Amino acid sequence: MENESSDDPQFEYFKNLILEHLGKTDPYNKGKFTDYESWDDDLFYKAEQFKKKKGIFPNIMLAQKSTYDKIDDACKKNPEGLHCVGDDNGEDFDGGLSAFVTKDFKITFCLDVENKLTEDEFKLIFDEKPTFDGEKINEEYEGEIYYPKAA
Repeated sequence: MENESSDDPQFEYFKNLILEHLGKTDPYNKGKFTDYESWDDDLFYKAEQFKKKKGIFPNIMLAQKSTYDKIDDACKKNPEGLHCVGDDNGEDFDGGLSAFVTKDFKITFCLDVENKLTEDEFKLIFDEKPTFDGEKINEEYEGEIYYPKAA
């Protein structure tokens, strides 16, 4: 089935769903950090895969607190390239990244409060009008509420 190709979009859709379910593909919106020295390269690569699939960059990353702690630890060891708000360089970095920013996109780090992801896993999301915890919402709101990682 993996070598079969078709011009039928329904066939391709269901083939990809089956392959993803069987773990035979690398889903565009999920990833797993294996080497935290290159976490930013891994995230950038997945964001580009996301854009190729969806036509837009993700703006939210969900992960466990322990995953973010590992990212912060890696940044403390090698702050080169970090640009902190109110800081000219990463020399004063003491941990607590809250986003991944490039010249083309920004991904806000949010917690996986439903514990659907394991340590080291992450999920990328695009939400046109994200609602973050603490923002005022009306009673009828049925959208997703994101919980930003504290910096």
